[in-house]
Amino acid sequence: MKLHPLHPVSVHAPIACIVFAPLADLAATLTQFSYLWAVGALMTAGAAMFGLIAASFGAMDFDRAYAKAPKTVSWHAVLMGCAVTLDGVSALGRFGSDISVAPPPWAIALSTLALIAAGVGGFLGGDLVYRHGVGVEGRKPQ
Repeated sequence: MKLHPLHPVSVHAPIACIVFAPLADLAATLTQFSYLWAVGALMTAGAAMFGLIAASFGAMDFDRAYAKAPKTVSWHAVLMGCAVTLDGVSALGRFGSDISVAPPPWAIALSTLALIAAGVGGFLGGDLVYRHGVGVEGRKPQ
């Protein structure tokens, strides 16, 4: 019996958190609604927690993907690992005595860099599936 890979199913929550963290920061800056700083803090923490789960499932699929596209899967793993790490460090700067105040500028910058890294890493993840046929039965790589 062949199990369906869990990594593709598990990436939606961390991607949503990675995207919404800098958006919440931008909205908080523009609107001065303090609760949006808390949203950004929770999103960075969620990106780190859910990202570790997705990375664990990705590690289980790594050998199969590496056999088909070693460079692409390696860059995908590095970039997504960087995105999760950047958001984790950003979360550390946001959780203090009050998460509904503006975080240090470096914490905002890290979550923005995480979004950029995840964008490129996510593109490579799609490339693994749609061009190299990773995790797709009966499909030859292009």
